[in-house]
Amino acid sequence: MADCPSLPPEVILKITKFATMATLASLCAANRGFYALLLPTLYRRGVDIVSKEDSLHLNLAVELIEGNKYSSMAKLLQHGLPASAQRLQDSEHSDLGLLGEDISLLHASAYYEKRTAKNSITKLLLDNGAEVDHKDSFGCTFLHVTLYRGWDSENFQDQEAQIITLVEHGANVNASDKDGWQPMNLAAAFNNWPAVGVLVRHGTNINATDNEGRTPIMRAIENNIDDSHVEVMAELYKYGAQAPPPSDG
Repeated sequence: MADCPSLPPEVILKITKFATMATLASLCAANRGFYALLLPTLYRRGVDIVSKEDSLHLNLAVELIEGNKYSSMAKLLQHGLPASAQRLQDSEHSDLGLLGEDISLLHASAYYEKRTAKNSITKLLLDNGAEVDHKDSFGCTFLHVTLYRGWDSENFQDQEAQIITLVEHGANVNASDKDGWQPMNLAAAFNNWPAVGVLVRHGTNINATDNEGRTPIMRAIENNIDDSHVEVMAELYKYGAQAPPPSDG
């Protein structure tokens, strides 16, 4: 990488103002002086690009989250990307089953970020002011989305730590979506048994009913096909879930 020649400030200003992103990146790669001068401009351009792109699948910040690019995300935030400003749309409805519109970067981190990541982009967003209980168009918060993902038997401690981080940042463990489902309903429906104790210890109502009058234990029983939900049922009863009344049928 070559040294930077001395250039008048007005020349540098014109380069940063009118050059394409590809040109700026090439200059940074070729010349360490240009790298130091132009890198902040590249990040500010990146912030501008991210801020104008409302498609979940095309947004650069979401791509960084999915690739666990912690340092790059930190730089975007440092150069002006508001952690709570993104309102994205999942126009393709391809892989994010709960998300529709009004999606935040925090929602994206709930779905995409690797839970074993050494540096948590979720915590980075929260520390930079992301709205922990922001709801998407279905009324789902970060907690809804992370519990919808289910749990990984090898890494459930990472999910537990993630939930605790959310609570420490003020997350409402009793937030309801548009169907009246709270995080505990999702834990029960998806056999996310390690989350039960964490949610209870942080104040969740284990017997809350959704809009159909169903409690978490009722959802677990309904989904218990071939004993698939015995673990979460045991946890729910352990923490005080009330047994549903016998069926008339």
